[in-house]
Amino acid sequence: MINSQAFFTGLKSLKGARSPALPLAACFVALGALLNDCNIELDSVIEIQVDDKALIKRITGRSTCGGCGQVYHDETKPWPMDGKCSTCGSTDVKRRADDNEESLKHRLMEYYKKTSPLLGYYFAKGNLVSIDGLLSMNEVRDSLKKVINNE
Repeated sequence: MINSQAFFTGLKSLKGARSPALPLAACFVALGALLNDCNIELDSVIEIQVDDKALIKRITGRSTCGGCGQVYHDETKPWPMDGKCSTCGSTDVKRRADDNEESLKHRLMEYYKKTSPLLGYYFAKGNLVSIDGLLSMNEVRDSLKKVINNE
């Protein structure tokens, strides 16, 4: 029976919890010791994998309605032909300034620099489970449920 579940996303959960002098691997060992002291077993570390090109295509195609926040995408849910939001009728289309290919490539490089030690560590311990993030939302959800429920 699972008494508690904890979800850590990226390294933000550890930000500020380690001094610059403490190697990142030591943080993983410390987290393991903390969980052990609390009688919590780390079953899995989940990595949702998405091809960089597909990720860039997804993110650079995003837009939102400035009036209500409705989400659109250039390919999967384009802005209506009449130029008005289908939810509120606004004509105010918003795109994040950093949702461009150059910024995303930089953000991805930072992500890989910071997460590769984490992935390698948990892969070596046998805890890493990778899920294909290019599957449908329902398939990703079902894959996550299987991992979380130890199926």
